[in-house]
Amino acid sequence: MVSSKLKSEILKIDQIITDAAEGADEMLVNEVIKHIAKAGGKRLRPLFTLISAKIFSDSNENAVSLAAAVEFVHTATLLHDDVVDESSVRRGLQTANDLWGNKTSILVGDYLFSQAFKLMIKTESLQALNCLAAASSLISKAEVSQLRLIGMVEMQIDDYVKLVTEKTAILFAAACQVGAIVSGAKDHEVDHLYAYGLNFGIIFQIIDDYLDYFGQEESLGKQIGGDFLENKVTLPIILLKNHCSEAEKDFLSQVFARSDIKSADELSKIINLLNKYDITTAIKSIANKYLEKCLSALELLPQNEFVHHMDMLAQDSLQRMR
Repeated sequence: MVSSKLKSEILKIDQIITDAAEGADEMLVNEVIKHIAKAGGKRLRPLFTLISAKIFSDSNENAVSLAAAVEFVHTATLLHDDVVDESSVRRGLQTANDLWGNKTSILVGDYLFSQAFKLMIKTESLQALNCLAAASSLISKAEVSQLRLIGMVEMQIDDYVKLVTEKTAILFAAACQVGAIVSGAKDHEVDHLYAYGLNFGIIFQIIDDYLDYFGQEESLGKQIGGDFLENKVTLPIILLKNHCSEAEKDFLSQVFARSDIKSADELSKIINLLNKYDITTAIKSIANKYLEKCLSALELLPQNEFVHHMDMLAQDSLQRMR
């Protein structure tokens, strides 16, 4: 089993995270990092780094370092995201900003970025460092772009895909890319894994945005309708706007133009409209298009159990919509 072959590497990543907390020589940094670690998470991004490396090499300590770096970058962006979004709950736990304030969250996020870059330098791979630095830069730019797009129901699908590519998918892509790089993959093989990660990341965000309207709070670990309450126009709303009546479009424009607190009745009305126009089917169709791109990229790689596992992860990702 692939999972058993990765178990020791995953334990090493856990230890690196623990060491980063305890080695900070600052009690508050230690507390925040341990609180975040307690929330758990799927650790998909570092997993992709490890699997991508295993396709080409059986054991690689540099891949472990880069996988931990990817997790640090991801966690840092979550800390900063929660400040921007004024979130109070993530994965069923209070957010760091809710517990310790915005300043602490931002500074601990900065600390995690610094730890990520220390790990990248440790690998002595300038190419891997460049990939993750570029991804981090793009994520930051996308966060600013998202602020500009708040409440804009005029957004088109292409605008949405560009945003989620830069904000979410790029780190999945870089995670796959760096694992392959430090394991001696050829340039075209690195490119195929990058394509896989990018398309997987788009699927991941599409489904997250779908679940924000149709998921269960217990399994999501956060409030349903969070994007709506924050005036974020995501794929369900873009597709709804393309299908609904003029009167319903006016309702959407008016609701998203307001910066005040939205009502439960307004959220309920939007969910009813999403059901009325069967937006779920439209979302599944778009997600399947990116799934095909994922699987096509994998077909161009050397076929082994690790490639097959990535195939399974991509196909299983759509099961979250059920």
